[in-house]
Amino acid sequence: MTTEGETDALFFFLPFANRPGTDLMSKHILQTDEVKSAIIEAVIGRKAIGHYWPRPTEWANRMRSDVLYATEQP
Repeated sequence: MTTEGETDALFFFLPFANRPGTDLMSKHILQTDEVKSAIIEAVIGRKAIGHYWPRPTEWANRMRSDVLYATEQP
């Protein structure tokens, strides 16, 4: 016998654009407020939350990162 939650999990699917290997899911997750705040608090400290935002992650040499958190430029 399965529960409703187990049945939902059986029919869960990712859109084609977010399939494994595209790294889009990790990029989306790393940009959520909850995850962003947890990472910034762990690395920099609680006072830094709200002062860092995701930035573009494609570099001049065409390399890409999943996420870059940076402050506003003065």
